[in-house]
Amino acid sequence: MDTCKICGRKNPVEDANFCYYCGASLRDGEEGLAINASIIRERLGLELGTTATSEEDSAQEAFVPRSDEERMLLEGKPFSKWKWFGTFLLLFIPVYGWIAFLVVMFISAFGTAATSERKEMAKGMLLFLAVFLVFMIITMVQMFNNPEFMEYYNQLMEEAMSSEQ
Repeated sequence: MDTCKICGRKNPVEDANFCYYCGASLRDGEEGLAINASIIRERLGLELGTTATSEEDSAQEAFVPRSDEERMLLEGKPFSKWKWFGTFLLLFIPVYGWIAFLVVMFISAFGTAATSERKEMAKGMLLFLAVFLVFMIITMVQMFNNPEFMEYYNQLMEEAMSSEQ
């Protein structure tokens, strides 16, 4: 598989002359450079014969998918409502469900195959869980620093220990 010098993607077709995604030439030589330069100019809206104003402009990628199929090829498949439902069902599995859920969220948030919507949803869920964890820790610290709660807790523990014997 060849990697495109313009968009940086790996082509699914071996020995292709042009990039499957952006149409750039995958061949070396003057002819390939001329085709790639014209593609960059077209993306930047420059007329033929003019040059880009800076290196940053020439490296800018402005490929916009024209159909849903192209978008799915570029961004990956969307995460359906049933897949999200299944992901949240993992939370009902004792102990390992939470671990599996967090693994799925991290892969969805920071993986390369996820769509932008899926990444944002997973990042939002991880942020929510982090805030929830901080609030739970603060609440537990306040509870255990409360003398009335500790007295009640010690009383319950003594009753539990005496009922075991």
